[in-house]
Amino acid sequence: MSNGVTLKFAKDATAAWRAFYAQNVGVPVNDAFRGFWIPINDLKSITDMANSGGINGARIYLAKGTVTDPDLIHVFIVPTVPEVDSNDQPFDADIWEINGVSTIYDFTTPCPAQCDLTSPLY
Repeated sequence: MSNGVTLKFAKDATAAWRAFYAQNVGVPVNDAFRGFWIPINDLKSITDMANSGGINGARIYLAKGTVTDPDLIHVFIVPTVPEVDSNDQPFDADIWEINGVSTIYDFTTPCPAQCDLTSPLY
């Protein structure tokens, strides 16, 4: 099943995000962060985990600040596994590590640093 959308819908939705962000943060629309570039090796790490079984998806957390730049907006991607809560309701639980190795992927290259400035979604 595809989650693909039309270019028009994507353009409208990304423009709505920029307007919403600008209005609520109080910055010009052109200063709204627009997206994040994800290296293929990081995506491969997530898909390798999925292919080996166990994970059912990933959750993206927005973050602000790094060791070297306290203002950098970035995201963390964390794999999830199916769980059941104390009320027997299914949910997707974050996996923080596997065999002592962190599974929290830090993507710290937001637009425009690593983006296609000619994209209609930019």
